[in-house]
Amino acid sequence: MERLQRMVIVLGVGFFWMMAPGQPVQAQTPDLQAVVDGVQARYQETHFFRARFRQTTVLVSLGEKRESQGRVFIRKPGMMRWEYEAPDPQLLVSDGVNFWVYTPRQKQVIVSRFGETFRSKTPLSFLAGNGNLQKEFKISFREGSPDSASAASAVHRLSLVPRAPHPGLRELRLEVRKEDYLIVRSALIDPFGNVTDIRFEEIRVDEALPQELFTFEIPPGIEIVQLPRPRPINR
Repeated sequence: MERLQRMVIVLGVGFFWMMAPGQPVQAQTPDLQAVVDGVQARYQETHFFRARFRQTTVLVSLGEKRESQGRVFIRKPGMMRWEYEAPDPQLLVSDGVNFWVYTPRQKQVIVSRFGETFRSKTPLSFLAGNGNLQKEFKISFREGSPDSASAASAVHRLSLVPRAPHPGLRELRLEVRKEDYLIVRSALIDPFGNVTDIRFEEIRVDEALPQELFTFEIPPGIEIVQLPRPRPINR
């Protein structure tokens, strides 16, 4: 479930950033305000998102680095499909109500209620399109990296830090392409220093995705694991 937690936070927050209607953000500099306005203007009517992704996960406690790749599909509100193709095939699907995690190698599918899978409601609100970045995060240009004033940089590099303690997120780093305000990279750093870094490629938006893409038919002979309901956590 840790992979699932990271994926939803990374794309949940990032996808809201792309889709949210314009809301005032108290910028630290005029450049930051311009970036926020540009991204929101570009995506306020976006309902569909698809891309290829390359993911690098660094687990500090284990001293491990894991790499994977695949495709992702998003349909507002709350529907997503992550197809991990290599090195270990895995499928994560949500229809907004149910959540399936299918691992062919283990011949197993984990089934849960989408809203009960996560330890925090923050990523769910962003996936639903009703989150508020200004309320949830402190936003700034990343220290020690080129900002929007640098002509040499092709992207805006942003840092999003939760205003309140979050069980799975210490900082979210986004790279927004200057030419069209597409998010091309999203990195989640958890409270333990582990990093899940995702680069998006072949991004396509506003091409309708069928609802059937976000359902899952359990193959015959597959073990079904029903996750117990987690205890509620007050934020």
